[in-house]
Amino acid sequence: MRVDARSSAPDRAMGEMTINDRSLNLVRISRTVYIVYMKPDDTFWREVSGRKSVNKLSGKYLKATVDDMNLKELTAFMDYKGMLGKMLRSAGTVTKGTLAMINWNPAITLKDRVIGDVHVATIGRPYVLQIESRDDKEQLDFTGHGVPVNVTSPPPNMVTDIDVLRKLVGGTGHLPLGA
Repeated sequence: MRVDARSSAPDRAMGEMTINDRSLNLVRISRTVYIVYMKPDDTFWREVSGRKSVNKLSGKYLKATVDDMNLKELTAFMDYKGMLGKMLRSAGTVTKGTLAMINWNPAITLKDRVIGDVHVATIGRPYVLQIESRDDKEQLDFTGHGVPVNVTSPPPNMVTDIDVLRKLVGGTGHLPLGA
């Protein structure tokens, strides 16, 4: 899985997620209710509900609220503070490790037996720069801190409500949108 997410404020984010050669573009915007737009590629549409949905939904964004049970897991990574809060909740003792250079940024390594290594910037604000899993099989890089991001809703003619997909797959409940 590859994720590239950018946030401009606590209530606005956008990004792209690639899962097994399926690509999703996501936009989250909030006024009073978080609105999520998801734009899957045609491979994704074909796997979810066949050729019928590809013909009808290709190039379109699905619109739903962030609380929609079908999109909740897919959009969780766009809540930067919430995601980091959950990831960094330690179950054990955190110890100070060595100094390191992470993507050309000086950092201190915080070691946790459950989480792994968390590299935190030592110059400027103490941003999390990287998290490495305990087994070194997974790594998350956090870059572009403070870089402005312009997050806007897609044009109305490129948006369809998630209920259209529900009708195409013949149901009203859970849709097969998970990773």
